[in-house]
Amino acid sequence: MVKCNRCQWKGDEENLKLIDTWLDDDAWGAGNSRITEAVCPSCGGEDLEDGYRCIFCDCFVLEGKICDCEED
Repeated sequence: MVKCNRCQWKGDEENLKLIDTWLDDDAWGAGNSRITEAVCPSCGGEDLEDGYRCIFCDCFVLEGKICDCEED
């Protein structure tokens, strides 16, 4: 699950919008390169945070953190 820090959208990673950007030929002549970026499907924001949905209160919790409801 991910959260957009720009518009606060929350959803699964497979719902993110993928944008392909093509770069010109590099200095070594290897040809064009493609970069795929994942952005928020709601606002197009790139500031995304990984997390999970709490099984007890259904809120979004940042990866590596404990939900407030579990601390009690």
